[in-house]
Amino acid sequence: MPVYVYKATWVFGGSEHGWKETLYFDRNDDDLSAAIAQVDAAAVFRAKMLGTEYFIKGTTAKIVLDPALNPINGGSRLSRNRIDGSSTMEGDSYNVSLLVSFYDATSRLHRVMDLGGIWDNIAVNGGKFIRTPTGWNSAWGAWRNHITTVLGIPISTTQGSAACGWLHSTKSLPFSVTGYASSGTNQITFSVAGTPFAGMTAGTVTTVRFSRMAGGAKSVLNRLMPVVVLTDGTCQSVKAISAAPFSALTGRMYKYTYALTKAPIVNPEEIRSRQRGRPLLVSVGRRGNRPTT
Repeated sequence: MPVYVYKATWVFGGSEHGWKETLYFDRNDDDLSAAIAQVDAAAVFRAKMLGTEYFIKGTTAKIVLDPALNPINGGSRLSRNRIDGSSTMEGDSYNVSLLVSFYDATSRLHRVMDLGGIWDNIAVNGGKFIRTPTGWNSAWGAWRNHITTVLGIPISTTQGSAACGWLHSTKSLPFSVTGYASSGTNQITFSVAGTPFAGMTAGTVTTVRFSRMAGGAKSVLNRLMPVVVLTDGTCQSVKAISAAPFSALTGRMYKYTYALTKAPIVNPEEIRSRQRGRPLLVSVGRRGNRPTT
């Protein structure tokens, strides 16, 4: 069956600040309604680890990889199902978070995520992580069990079940850039030797890196950038770029391939500070017209 990879995002608020947390999971279809229901179900367990002043204000599910693991804009779905935090446990400061590590089955690859809005009584004595407060271990265990067995298609590993994780990217060998030209809107069309975009549908947006675009000299094109696939060997920059005419034959392009790396190992590590911004999913209104002096 075809497998699509989704990006799940939980949007949080409280204490006049906001943040988001993200994981990736897979499904055997491109049913966004069913996918957002999965993300909302995980939100119920995550909310139990929030203090009384914090809440989940919304979730999103977005298709990011097609069955061939090509990046796609497969649409997204937003849910504004608000879920309040604990009714009894006070939360710590908005800029205090619990660092959580996610490991693959070999413990070779790993990523970290900050869980914000945590209970005040699990961070004591200058930020020491305490696991013993009544109810914390059960709340943590329920969330961890849900994301490793239910959020996504579970697989069995020697380390336990894994159902979600993160996108791991692999950089290709270099492809030679044979030329580029600027359009009337300053979008650059690149011609590349070989067929780096074989199998990708025209119009797909992907990320590539260019280097040595001016024979070793500085160039505005030497960067990581999103491009739109045109053919197997051509692509066009998404953003307008003012670049000098093509003259060097030394340019290189690197393509990235992505895959979902699932994490059977999810460990709480330590308490740390993480600056939060203004509340998300809230309009700034007329803030831009207010006096600044």
